[in-house]
Amino acid sequence: MTQTRWSKSLLSLLGLLIMTSLLGPAVSSTASPPPKAQAILAQIAARAPDQPVSIIVQKMSGTTDVENQVIRLGGIVGNELRIINAFAAEMTAGSAVKIARSPDVRWVSLDAGVVSTVCASCIDTKNLANTYIRTIQADRVWNKSPYIQGNAIGVAVVDSGVNPNGDLYTSMGVNRQVADIRFNSDYNQSTFDGYGH
Repeated sequence: MTQTRWSKSLLSLLGLLIMTSLLGPAVSSTASPPPKAQAILAQIAARAPDQPVSIIVQKMSGTTDVENQVIRLGGIVGNELRIINAFAAEMTAGSAVKIARSPDVRWVSLDAGVVSTVCASCIDTKNLANTYIRTIQADRVWNKSPYIQGNAIGVAVVDSGVNPNGDLYTSMGVNRQVADIRFNSDYNQSTFDGYGH
């Protein structure tokens, strides 16, 4: 009985050794941490690591260690951005990704120019009086280039008639209704609508 236990223990140990050898030794991770950077910056660095880029580097602390790292990598340190504990810099895309791997860095992003988002051709749609505009999705084409807003576009309305109202007139008092066409055989019937359309 003692020999059976001993042989079972030996078999278990042998099985464990075989499994360990098949799995191989544990691999220690020596890879650098992923960069804390905007995805497009990492893409630029992968495609053209020597391309100069303007970046904003946000730091983890208030020290100047990161600025010194930028200078050591051949970059130029620009304006300090105290509100977000960051600074602007110019360097190659590859070096920017190296900086983004530093434990002292919170985030690195491209320094994009500030562009006005005011659209002179856009229409404020938050105060629309009805849901018809949104239903036909006209508001989606009004405020996207090429800003299709109905200029020089004719609209045909098929109805029992049109009742004259202020919506059909321009601010100069000109009627925008171009024509009235009767499609029935009753020539005595008026094109004006008595039902308030």
